[in-house]
Amino acid sequence: MKILLVRDNSIGVHYVRLALNYVDPKKAEVTSIKLSWYPDFDDSGFDGLIYNTFPDENHPGKFRKALIDITDKKLKAFKGKVLLFDSHDKGYKNAFLRFGDSREQPRIKNVPCYNSTMNSIIPVTFSIFGQFMDASQPKTIPLLYCAGLEGYPHDTRKQVFNILKPFKPFTKRLGLMDYIQAMKNTRISVVAPGYGTACIAHLESLAAGAMLLAHESIRNTKLLPFFDLEENIHYVLYNLENLAAKIAVLLKNPHHVARIATAGHEAFMQGYDPDRTAGQIINYFKQEEVQYDA
Repeated sequence: MKILLVRDNSIGVHYVRLALNYVDPKKAEVTSIKLSWYPDFDDSGFDGLIYNTFPDENHPGKFRKALIDITDKKLKAFKGKVLLFDSHDKGYKNAFLRFGDSREQPRIKNVPCYNSTMNSIIPVTFSIFGQFMDASQPKTIPLLYCAGLEGYPHDTRKQVFNILKPFKPFTKRLGLMDYIQAMKNTRISVVAPGYGTACIAHLESLAAGAMLLAHESIRNTKLLPFFDLEENIHYVLYNLENLAAKIAVLLKNPHHVARIATAGHEAFMQGYDPDRTAGQIINYFKQEEVQYDA
């Protein structure tokens, strides 16, 4: 079996690329190419195609419409089995609206919503550096909020920053390795929404063993492919009205924070599994052929 991954630029692509590295070459031969290569690439020898384009069809710069018009036509002419790859970090967002009602088309979906009507048969998440995955470090930073504040279509991050000021959180912007170490030393990691409801910091917090204090906009989001997080067991949710009160209580109850942090880390280690995702992808392409009529 030969599978072709056609990919565009998006942070949500990295986990799938990582997963495909786990594919046993005896089961399938996987080739990965950039979207810009696809118009001139010979796909006739492939049994399956995973198709990804930049997920925001309205983005004026990153959604390369002239190129994607060409690759969409080539996709529709492909003779093998197709699996759409929707890498938008809003779980309810359909990145293929231009195909009409494409919700029934099977897809890989980044951080899908639990009540989504899209046929998201393979849920995925953001790729996390292995260095984060260490919950054993001493928790010397009581409260961390290392979020960028500018350039978002909302001001939630700024409002969270202002609410946190009286609690003197760690907010210094760091290089990658220093940021990883800081996260591993953190008791409570506050995360606010970015461009989508979910962002990579949710996963980084869980991986590092910090207690994730996340904005309630992710309540309906499946952050981990193979585990369903429960509020007040694996993480704590807040809104702008109750954030200050929740932090005040949590800072006074370090043992409670530690229990939730441990449970969240264990959930991450169970639910983040690129190897298992690779198996899901291969199993999909091994199933009986289906008709694609986008």
